[in-house]
Amino acid sequence: MPIRVSSLLEFSRTRPFTIEAVNLAKTARAVMPLVENEAKINGVGIAVTIEEQTPPVRASAFELQQIFINLIVNAIQAMPSGGTITISVEPAGQDNVAVIIKDTGQGIEPAISEKVFEPFFTTKPPGKGTGLGLAICRRIAGQFGGSLSLASPGKGQGTTAVLTLIKAG
Repeated sequence: MPIRVSSLLEFSRTRPFTIEAVNLAKTARAVMPLVENEAKINGVGIAVTIEEQTPPVRASAFELQQIFINLIVNAIQAMPSGGTITISVEPAGQDNVAVIIKDTGQGIEPAISEKVFEPFFTTKPPGKGTGLGLAICRRIAGQFGGSLSLASPGKGQGTTAVLTLIKAG
């Protein structure tokens, strides 16, 4: 699949958005209907354990949903034979929270764990990805004042995405 001009423009531009207090539990619930079908088709279960009283974070609700969707769909696609995704939140210091999205999928080799954030780098076969999703997600997280990282013990051992965000207020 050739890279669409709209994908290039999306990556290259910084859209203005309003940073506000965003409820993580509400955001996770909002994206579940958008990813449940693909999860079911692939035999993937998704467990969300974000409590309603989790502190709100500084973000744009729409852009945060985009990050969640991208990370969840990537996790689903890493488990073509089924598996499990868990989504949780942990404290990350006094002023931050970490959203943890962990899968039991194919994992990534440590040597490319940073390379996956480079624009146009993809581990997917031709026609299955543009290599822009993780780069865009990391850029958006940075615009919130947060960060995005991936960790995997290695091939076949799953991947953990850690989205660190600043508490609102």
